[in-house]
Amino acid sequence: MKTISTLVLLLCALFVNAQTYSFEKISSLENDGLSNPSNLTMFDGHIYFTASGMEEGSSDAAIILCELNEDRSHTRITTINKSNVENFEWSKIIIDNTLYFSKEGSNGQELFKMDHANTVSMVKDINTGDESSSPNSLVVYEGKLYFNASSATEDNALFCYDIASKSLSTVNIGCSNPTNLCVFNNKIYFAGTTAAEGTELWVYDTTNGANIVTNFIAGVGDFNPREFVEYNNVLYFTASTDNWTHELYKLNGSNVELATVINESKSGSIIKDKVVIDGKMYFSALEGFYEYLFEFDGTTATKLKVGSGPGNKEPYGYVGFDGAIFGGAKKGFEVELFYYKDGSSKYIDVDPTFQGFFPNSSNPKNFTLHNSKVYFTAEVEEDKNIFMLTKDSATPVEKIQTKSSFTISPNPATNYFTITSSDNQIEGEVQIFDLSGKLVLKQHVNAGNETINIDKLQSGLYIVSYRDGSQNFTQKIRVK
Repeated sequence: MKTISTLVLLLCALFVNAQTYSFEKISSLENDGLSNPSNLTMFDGHIYFTASGMEEGSSDAAIILCELNEDRSHTRITTINKSNVENFEWSKIIIDNTLYFSKEGSNGQELFKMDHANTVSMVKDINTGDESSSPNSLVVYEGKLYFNASSATEDNALFCYDIASKSLSTVNIGCSNPTNLCVFNNKIYFAGTTAAEGTELWVYDTTNGANIVTNFIAGVGDFNPREFVEYNNVLYFTASTDNWTHELYKLNGSNVELATVINESKSGSIIKDKVVIDGKMYFSALEGFYEYLFEFDGTTATKLKVGSGPGNKEPYGYVGFDGAIFGGAKKGFEVELFYYKDGSSKYIDVDPTFQGFFPNSSNPKNFTLHNSKVYFTAEVEEDKNIFMLTKDSATPVEKIQTKSSFTISPNPATNYFTITSSDNQIEGEVQIFDLSGKLVLKQHVNAGNETINIDKLQSGLYIVSYRDGSQNFTQKIRVK
């Protein structure tokens, strides 16, 4: 079994409406010289990701595709890129239990595929020789793979790969540089460029070929449609005009219309991170001088409060889980995990350590939902790894029936601390973890023995977890 099992390490727990969320680190990359995990991909029931590091047996920097194993180890699958490590963007898509993706090999950056056995092979050498075709913006249309790429005769053109016949062809679309491909209502919509019309919204289907939807900006002005999202059978996207920049537009039949205006100034709303969750669209947008989280129902955009103070702390990267919206946002000087649920928001401090006077940022990213869990990447003490967030195993009824509150003191502590309960009922197990997730101390406590000796622990921040069968309590403690 390669699927990731549920792990018991509790690093943090927060309560909202009697619900507890717990997160835990499920990878450890630094021992293999890897860093910056990204592009979390759920494929064939397993977690794959890219990471920065050195190729095995080489001192060359590279982007490497890896699989996360159930014991928190990882397996290096293949090198994805070496030529543009700093600015590499990975293009990928899953079709019929096969992962198609861009990868650098001896023929440059070309189209490859991987099956469920992790066997990697090149699909086509599109730009023959050692020149790269750089396939990107991959979509599936009528059972075939369409994408942007370059060949010896075509620069940034639309290509079609027939998976059944394994044949490759270019598609005549009457414009150049088709980008941001999106399949909607059995057609491909994309941004296309011509010398006479600039970059506008185009559409392609096998019956009518490719046509410009509308020259929304007369002349050669660039509309730049991008970040397409289907919501309530309507295609929404971000685009710009001379009057409204980075605003939300929609395709209404064959007409392009302005869907909403968030920021009345010419600088625009900078709408991004659009996602549809539980029948509503969510996105971040600039209103005035600050970025906010907005909920959109197709007519009205409603500003939601995340955090405190002016603005909404620049929220980003959303996923829906347990009736809540999870993402990243600023919290004072740090950037941490937050969730919005039932009209209020909470922060989850993934990295509670301090750098001088300021707390460290965990910078959570790559939010991915899989099997009722949220996977994301985050930094703890400058080591970036993969984390998993779940609901606590206790039911809401159990949480409501829990009447005791617990405290530990002193905090910070030097040689010992004591755990006490508001109802003076202590009978359970105390576990102490360091910030890497390692269990460093375990002790049973009861009413006659509530003191935990920590004189052998090094100075630093730890996580204290107390469980007594029906209740659990988690708190950070600093050891001096």
